[in-house]
Amino acid sequence: MGAAGFGAGAFSTAIYNRFVDLIAAQIVYFKTFQQFASPQASDVYTRTMSGRPVEEVDRMRKIALASADSGSIDGIAAGYWFETITAKIDQMKQVEDYVAGELQALVGMQQDAAPGVPPSSVAWSRWR
Repeated sequence: MGAAGFGAGAFSTAIYNRFVDLIAAQIVYFKTFQQFASPQASDVYTRTMSGRPVEEVDRMRKIALASADSGSIDGIAAGYWFETITAKIDQMKQVEDYVAGELQALVGMQQDAAPGVPPSSVAWSRWR
């Protein structure tokens, strides 16, 4: 949605509304992750989800959100948005990879401790 709005030079009402919905959903997802993540995964998230891409995406989001009143996107090009949001997504992938490794290790330990029990049952019981 960001690339569509920035690429058009303005956010149409439909694009703007969807953009707002996606930002809100992401905030909820990140807060939920922080609530249920292991302390180590939470630390990886905090350390990884910082820096220029995260700060720039936040800055551009604020401009996009303000554009409903101002009508201006401050000359942000779609390509710049795409490049920056891609860098942020790459950071999110690092967190995902860590959590996936953590989950694989947990399932491996539980399989060793409870042979014959389906891995999904064991893993789920530890994550609840």
